[in-house]
Amino acid sequence: MRAVKSLRGGRLMLGAAVLLAGLVSASAWGRDIVIAQVAPFSGPQAPSGKAIRAGIQLYFDSINAAGGINGAKIRLVTKDDGYRPADTVRLVKETIAAEKPVAFIATVGTANLEALKKDGALVTAGVAMVGGVSGASSMIGAPNIFVTKATHHDEVDRLFRIVTMVGLNRVALVYQNDTFGKDVVTGAEIAAAKTGVKILASAPYERNTTNVGPAVEVVLKSDAPLIYLIAVTTAAIEFIKQYRGRGGKAQIYGLSVIDSSAVAAKLGPELARGYAFGTVIPPRSAQTFAIHSLGSNLDSGTSCEFAKLNEIQRVPTRNFWFSSDFRPIKCS
Repeated sequence: MRAVKSLRGGRLMLGAAVLLAGLVSASAWGRDIVIAQVAPFSGPQAPSGKAIRAGIQLYFDSINAAGGINGAKIRLVTKDDGYRPADTVRLVKETIAAEKPVAFIATVGTANLEALKKDGALVTAGVAMVGGVSGASSMIGAPNIFVTKATHHDEVDRLFRIVTMVGLNRVALVYQNDTFGKDVVTGAEIAAAKTGVKILASAPYERNTTNVGPAVEVVLKSDAPLIYLIAVTTAAIEFIKQYRGRGGKAQIYGLSVIDSSAVAAKLGPELARGYAFGTVIPPRSAQTFAIHSLGSNLDSGTSCEFAKLNEIQRVPTRNFWFSSDFRPIKCS
């Protein structure tokens, strides 16, 4: 099987799952069609897991309200792995045995998906994972696992090319100390060599923790004008809190896996000022990579992922959008 490198976001992911459901044998019609999600609904990636689950359920509800698939309703079965790879594998196996799902959908995390790949449970059962949430290069071509986002290497390469256009060419990396974080660091090193960006410091924090204090110390000492957060949501929020609390003034960019809505809600407008984020499966176009600067409007509680692009200056390269003067973006 061949993994998809980049698809058009959630609707395509969900449409693929529905297509798989449509391939169920005729004997299954009239019964529920089970699609399962094993993902983090607690722990450091809970904001992402819950948001993805809500979107999936909303789409499946719309299919069911229209009569389902040949009269059969789609039933979403969800299990909380807490972002722990061992639990991901265990729950996938248990769900296969108990529910016999047509497919799995949207497991979150590189280490979690790598554990499934290594275990081989999906291949053994002949079940696909559609829309696995990882941009790691290790997931390209993984048997029975189909990702729906660009690779992290592509993401950091595009970011470094954009920031050099506005004179930012010195960066500190804060990364999760696991295969996910190390893969992005490798991509950053490759991108830095191509773009002339100088990496002043690389500071790890441990997976499934928010123990970012040592990373804050390293970054402050580096005096980097740009920080790239290769982190999950809760750790990113804690880093920003501590870094700003220590007087850190650098521009901070977050990897696309960080839930920007949660960042806005937890930090508020003052602490979030100067934080920007990327999205590799944006709502408008699969060809647009947006970096949105979060501004004083964050108290509205509306996510800037859906900010009107006419508030962002166009960078004249490959359909990228960038707020070159870091002005606040009005969210609708």
